[in-house]
Amino acid sequence: MKIILSVEDMRKSDADTIRTSVDSRELMYRAGEAIVKAADVRGKTAIICGSGNNAGDGYVAALVLNEQGIHPDIFLLYDRFSDDGRYYFNQCVKKGIKVNKLSEDTELTSYDTVFDCILGTGFKGDVRDEVRRAIEKINSSGAYVVSADINSGLNGDNGQAECCVHSDLTVSVGFYQPGHFLGKAKDVMKKKTVCDIGIKPEGNFYRLLEAEDTKVLFASRKNNSNKGTYGYTALIGGSEKYSGAAKLAGMAASALRAGTGVVKLAVPDSLKASVLPYMLESTLYPLKDADGNFVFDEHEIESLINHTAAVGVGMGLGNTHETVKLITYLLKEYKGRLVIDADGLNALSGLDASLLKESEADIVLTPHVKEFSRLSGQPLEEILRDPINSAVAYAGKNNCIVLLKGPSTIITDGESVYLTETGSAGMATAGSGDVLTGIMTALQGHIKQDTLFTAAAAAWLNGRAGELAGEKTGAVSQMAGDTASMIPQAVKEVVNDDAIMFDMKAVFCKQIAADFAASSDDVCSKQNVFTVYRPCEGRRLFDSDIDDCYLKAVCVHGKIMMTGRADVIEWCREKFAERTSDWFMEYPTLRMIDERCREDGFMLKQAHPFYLPEGISDEPEVTGDIVWYDEEEIFRFEGDKRFTNAYSFRKAAKDVIGVGLIRNGEILGMAGASADSPDMWQIGIDVVAGARGEHIGTALVTRLKNRILRQGKLPFYGTGMSHIHSQNVAAHSGFYPAWTEFYTVPCNPLPTGGLS
Repeated sequence: MKIILSVEDMRKSDADTIRTSVDSRELMYRAGEAIVKAADVRGKTAIICGSGNNAGDGYVAALVLNEQGIHPDIFLLYDRFSDDGRYYFNQCVKKGIKVNKLSEDTELTSYDTVFDCILGTGFKGDVRDEVRRAIEKINSSGAYVVSADINSGLNGDNGQAECCVHSDLTVSVGFYQPGHFLGKAKDVMKKKTVCDIGIKPEGNFYRLLEAEDTKVLFASRKNNSNKGTYGYTALIGGSEKYSGAAKLAGMAASALRAGTGVVKLAVPDSLKASVLPYMLESTLYPLKDADGNFVFDEHEIESLINHTAAVGVGMGLGNTHETVKLITYLLKEYKGRLVIDADGLNALSGLDASLLKESEADIVLTPHVKEFSRLSGQPLEEILRDPINSAVAYAGKNNCIVLLKGPSTIITDGESVYLTETGSAGMATAGSGDVLTGIMTALQGHIKQDTLFTAAAAAWLNGRAGELAGEKTGAVSQMAGDTASMIPQAVKEVVNDDAIMFDMKAVFCKQIAADFAASSDDVCSKQNVFTVYRPCEGRRLFDSDIDDCYLKAVCVHGKIMMTGRADVIEWCREKFAERTSDWFMEYPTLRMIDERCREDGFMLKQAHPFYLPEGISDEPEVTGDIVWYDEEEIFRFEGDKRFTNAYSFRKAAKDVIGVGLIRNGEILGMAGASADSPDMWQIGIDVVAGARGEHIGTALVTRLKNRILRQGKLPFYGTGMSHIHSQNVAAHSGFYPAWTEFYTVPCNPLPTGGLS
């Protein structure tokens, strides 16, 4: 789950970070550097700069690229600068970086990469003529386009734009804003990423729901269960004008595929003959009708909804007085979870607001923007200008959950806000809303999580099924039934605990290659490998060894790999080229290496064994509450001496996830992981003294390992040679010993010495 901040809260977070911890000039440097690192810069490069801090990020990017041997051209729209921007612009001039004024005659078609650093997230309104001209030149350049923070011209709060940059990559700095997801965002950003530069979030943030977050809703099913275990639900829809027999049956099938135990599909009696041939698993419930339109009968509806956990209503019922009666009855009498869509929303818009506000049902409304305009009485333009706050205000005022459909979906109960970005252009087709209602009602009927989170998960699942369908059919040919057919695969992606969706061995070999300035083939070969050290992209980072390395070595796959300074590597090659790894980590060998290192003012650190996971494994039961901590929440433990192994708070490798065991209000154990590289995360564990011997370490490390694997990262576990208890935790948590390594640190030069 990722944090999303409004433009104003992002501004406050930025200002607070500058006030309390990081100088503004340093923060700008981090931003520009992060943008370059995230981009796949190629060939001749141009950086188009406006006049504010976004331009400042561009000047830093120019400096970073220049240091890398890529000599960019800067194009200025204005001769105006922010204070920090002016500082870095002057640095560019001193370095001899070419600076040009962007004019009508400027051509960008000869550039391979173009950085868009014109306007930031705070921009609102229509762009000026000179900015429009720059945007048009960028869009017609044919280059690989990187937008700094957000695409110039795009509104950071709502994603609206009259004219904006179309990017291949948008690099958000600090946190995403709503404008990265809403409005036109999906159509103008091919890819996006967010870079952490040390800003702490302030204000009321929103949450972006991701696949891993939905896993909690799909617990493993027990053999000793039945259809009633997973909920009875009812779906009420259809009329002569909107018969959609297959569509309605598909809606019911969607509900079953999303996990509900029993679906009762209620349609007007005159439609049952056309619906029955398409129904295999659902229960058909005919309703009284007149001329093909539903007629409300209280006893009939009471019987239908009796013992149901959730009801979905409104799809194709028609805008009739009978529909109004039905919605009124459900609002007054139903006590379960009530999903209202389509004609149910139209009926609701004409009812007294007190019916909604005072209802005892847990209500989820699923309008698109026009339906929401009718419901709320707000003009369409006003909603599009501020969709999140519009939905928040209505939900809070009316005691319900609003799921506002759009390119990305907004889900709120008036206090908390979730966004989901799954979905595809091919879902803009008849019946897509019916599939969502089927999924929504199913999950609300058998999931015990809170209604808001379940609604957000339903939106995510519906969108993911749509993406999978689009990959299969293409957007033009995609139909709602295609989305419904892919629900099982979307669910399987979430719940398949034993599936590891990447090659662990390949990731490991790639990692060791990056760490030791070698190739993956070197790692897999049987020959010892000696390389002169160079910092490779993707290497594991340590605060003591970020850009330089005197000497380090690893025993892996039955051989030795060493990298470091040229002279010491040549010495190592002479001594150990034919040496087997069996004896390399023995004390006499290590002492000999240590003595050679001390001649140059370095010494060996203790050799460390490292462990890799065998795969997903069963999670041991433990007494207490398991609590997960994300990156933003981990900061609360900084300085807590109980958890110095779980969290390191190193600048080079940030702590990204943690899990603790709490019993009677006390934290008894904590496992944490740091992103030592983009692909491999290192796990550490602490158990408080009074709780050792209860297998808490194994329980927490196993859970953390499993979650990291499911997130597509490779966890590893490091310990000391003499730490037997820690090694036992690794073994019992499903890890196996994979490699041993040492590295060197500076010391006072001595003629002889020993290991530290």
